[in-house]
Amino acid sequence: MSKNTKDCLDPWLLSLLILAGVLLFKNLGNAYLWEDEAITALLARSVLHFGYPAGFDGVNRINALVGADSPYWINEPWLPFYILAFFFRFFGESTFTARLPFALFGLGSIWLTYIFARKLYSDKWIARLAVLLLVFSVPFLLLMRTCRYYSFTLFFSLVSMIAFVKFVRKDRFAPISLTVALIVLYFTNNGLWIPLVMAQIIYLLSFYRTRKMLFQYTLILFFNLMLAIPWYLIADTFSVGAKSGWDHHQDNLELYARSINKYIIPWVFWTCFFVIGYIYCRIKKNRAVADLLKRTKEAFGSRSSMLLLFWILATLVFLIFVEQRFFRYLSSVYAAFVILHAVIIRSLAQSKLKRSLAVILPLLLLTNILHSPHLSSSPLAKYLYEITHDYDGPNEGIVRYLKKHAKKTDVVKLRYEDAPVMFYTGLKVDNRWYIEEETYPEWIIPRRPWAEEGFWTSEYYAKIQKRYERIEIPYPDIQWENREDLGEHHFRTVQDAPKVLLFRRKEDQGGLS
Repeated sequence: MSKNTKDCLDPWLLSLLILAGVLLFKNLGNAYLWEDEAITALLARSVLHFGYPAGFDGVNRINALVGADSPYWINEPWLPFYILAFFFRFFGESTFTARLPFALFGLGSIWLTYIFARKLYSDKWIARLAVLLLVFSVPFLLLMRTCRYYSFTLFFSLVSMIAFVKFVRKDRFAPISLTVALIVLYFTNNGLWIPLVMAQIIYLLSFYRTRKMLFQYTLILFFNLMLAIPWYLIADTFSVGAKSGWDHHQDNLELYARSINKYIIPWVFWTCFFVIGYIYCRIKKNRAVADLLKRTKEAFGSRSSMLLLFWILATLVFLIFVEQRFFRYLSSVYAAFVILHAVIIRSLAQSKLKRSLAVILPLLLLTNILHSPHLSSSPLAKYLYEITHDYDGPNEGIVRYLKKHAKKTDVVKLRYEDAPVMFYTGLKVDNRWYIEEETYPEWIIPRRPWAEEGFWTSEYYAKIQKRYERIEIPYPDIQWENREDLGEHHFRTVQDAPKVLLFRRKEDQGGLS
């Protein structure tokens, strides 16, 4: 039996994959899609109708920041939309189906993390610990369950990195597999393709400066660029691109430093742990602490760890220049973080201080106390509640009410979180700002988080109150149905928010303009 086959049959891996499957797929279709998810679903639907992702389906136009005037969707690469369209074609359109391929690729990413770690390190326990950390990471599970590109990007980033490891080891057909992997990654999310390629180039220049290998990689990059440049020229992907200014870069860096510490690896805790250990070792000459420091230094100084560090650092440098900043942008490099985290834990487990893991490991897996001591809780317990209970959000309430009471020819005026109404109801949606133009369609839904400040005191709103029936439904009028970023995620239905308001035009007010 080959080494690869034995790895795939590792009972530790198989057991954790089963557990991950339960955590990823349980209650997957309960919460309605939020805005960005619904846009992904709408674009996949348009692939079935037109053969390509379209921002306008003949009835509704997706309200995007860029590319709104193009008949094609040119904000993002198209591969995720085609994959989802395939699932819609064979399994039908639903909330569950919309998230299904992303959860499947998330599950595949856990398996690939194990394979990648085994390629990098001979110690099987590093791969096992990395998978364990992923399966118990609530931020990771939330990202992988979302109908967005995150799981695809992580999956194909890992495919690209595994192909790269084979390439530097001169495996047969490795240049071809690396070329294909990078091309597929680019058309999954071309922004995060850049730091991954930069990390590979830095690694080659640092450790493999042979003429033949550099020439081969240059050819691989050339073929990638020949496909990437045409898309770059026609797409609006980077029209909101980089933003200059030290204050902006510093804000980005601070956000990612906090996010990494809070949600992925508690680097502040480990820094303090090793600094205190180093000081104690210098004072007391403690052999156990010295042994741990030596093991950790050797593990982090290896070429395998350097590849992971190059990948992480290149991604962070890239992201500090990007205009917007979100935790989800770290999804492509999530595996690199957990593998390095596993290296730290494994070094501790092999040292004479291994008994401390009896305390540290349960705290890492079951709580966030090492990540955020001032906000200690159990994200896993909250997550288990979410996947075993019903969740009600504003999109669900609006869609259910419109499906029951609206006519097919009705028009709904709704600013933002409008895409879910388009996806679930098929009604025509006017998604301009509420006071951009005083229109009086059959339905006006002034979402509190999105209505302009002056709307509620405007003459326009006064007219709406006179000409429309005011309807309050028992769903919370929160900003989003639910987002995947842990800091903005609701694990249970929000009870203390105002209720969603709908205004239905009165029968005697028909034909208003």
